[in-house]
Amino acid sequence: MRVYRCKCGACESFGSDSPARCVVCSKCGTTLLRDGKGGFLPEAEHRWARYYDEHTGKPYERCQGCYEKREVEDGK
Repeated sequence: MRVYRCKCGACESFGSDSPARCVVCSKCGTTLLRDGKGGFLPEAEHRWARYYDEHTGKPYERCQGCYEKREVEDGK
């Protein structure tokens, strides 16, 4: 298991795969890197994909990198 940290150390992630580049610290704005060392990468844009709720049929979007979810209006 590896530890990934932001530059200021306020955000951490654990796992064998590195977090998506769209995951950034809300305090220092840097991406999470292994042990918090190295050159921090610029934040990547979210890659949104549209899905539909299986119970209601309402559309929503989810980032393919960090799985953040956002609601969307019908037809947009």
